[in-house]
Amino acid sequence: MHIKLQKKRIKQKIIKNPIIWFCIEKTLPKTSKRYRKLRNLYDWSETAYLARIEEKKRKRLQHEQLTTRINSNFEDNIVRHGPFKGMKYPQKVSIGSELYPKLLGSYESELTDTINFILKQDYSTILDIGCAEGYYAVGIGRIIQNARVIAYDTDEIALKLCNQMAQLNNV
Repeated sequence: MHIKLQKKRIKQKIIKNPIIWFCIEKTLPKTSKRYRKLRNLYDWSETAYLARIEEKKRKRLQHEQLTTRINSNFEDNIVRHGPFKGMKYPQKVSIGSELYPKLLGSYESELTDTINFILKQDYSTILDIGCAEGYYAVGIGRIIQNARVIAYDTDEIALKLCNQMAQLNNV
């Protein structure tokens, strides 16, 4: 069964080539059984091809609509929930991870207990190595205001974004 299916797919790919199909139409009598089988394969492959194109268009449109809806819900770039609720992003950019879980406040959900423990401490210095755009550094810095927050990353763009976020959030 598997070999028959592969043969059928190979035939479909071959006959989708316009030059090959032209040769088939010119050489095989249109009344022959062989021609009718190939014609069915050709019609089927064209229909399937067009259906795949339509499906891709539909999915692209759905993705664009969803992206528009998500963007409209987070136009202000403010974290909605979680320990860093109210923190502002200077722009819709996240380094090394997705932005929307951060804006929603669910990004750190696995670490919520640990973060809440840290936020209750009276640290004088907080070091964030690999700070990216500053989600944790600025978020913790907003809450533990007496602490000196040192954020480090090897990516210059990440450091620039972290600095922008720190300024925007008065950290």
